[in-house]
Amino acid sequence: MKKEDNGKQQIPQNLELTPINSFCQTLFGDKVLDFTVDLSEIGIDCLLQIIGRGAIPDSFPIVKAFYALGITIPGLISLRKMLTLLQGIQRGKPDAAQIAKRNQAAKEGAAWLTKEVEMVVNYVERTAEIEKVKIQAEIYLDYLNLNISTAQFQEYFAIVDQLFLSDIPQIVEYYQADVERSEQLPVGPAGGKAILTTIDSVKSRRLESIGILYSAPIVKNGLYNGQKQALTMAGKYLAAIFDKLNFPSLQQQINEAHRYHS
Repeated sequence: MKKEDNGKQQIPQNLELTPINSFCQTLFGDKVLDFTVDLSEIGIDCLLQIIGRGAIPDSFPIVKAFYALGITIPGLISLRKMLTLLQGIQRGKPDAAQIAKRNQAAKEGAAWLTKEVEMVVNYVERTAEIEKVKIQAEIYLDYLNLNISTAQFQEYFAIVDQLFLSDIPQIVEYYQADVERSEQLPVGPAGGKAILTTIDSVKSRRLESIGILYSAPIVKNGLYNGQKQALTMAGKYLAAIFDKLNFPSLQQQINEAHRYHS
């Protein structure tokens, strides 16, 4: 691939249908995924039917690229994830100036945009859970809207990559309790929402290692009185996204388990 002295790389004509370039054309181009179906809720068979009916035009660059590469089950799963990401970003109304900037950069083959999109696509591709893709869309949207820095953008994607979906309800519970205390809503006996469970030591250490939780000593009357767990700034940021996306709460999961075993 030829590089110019100004740091821009020229994309050859025969590479126009590569996943990276087609992703840029779809997200930063003029076309919008304008339909009501939540792509995270459908299977790949249904996705094929939607494309076949024209609800998602097969002329969309990202769809066209995957068709050109051949219809396979892994390919359709990847396409569903990519379209879910694009849908989440577009529904959130990304900053028009940032989209226009990237649209121009995509046409010029700017190296900085290629690096940005390759990171996003790489994380999305290796994500097994479609729920994580919705989280990734929210992070990318915040980055496009200049709400987070480049360092935070990269950090949050890395954290979500290592997160278990089963961690989310307890993280949200910690977040909601903290929010209610900060808003001085006297729900629980301590002035905040009662926390149903504590995070076990193994999970706690794992969440600390990826930057979600931190532990601090509790000192009372000058004496050590155990440890407290709290969300880091990254943990609070991601928990707010989890809360916004309305993932099932811990209580809902407990109720569902009771119904299943009753």
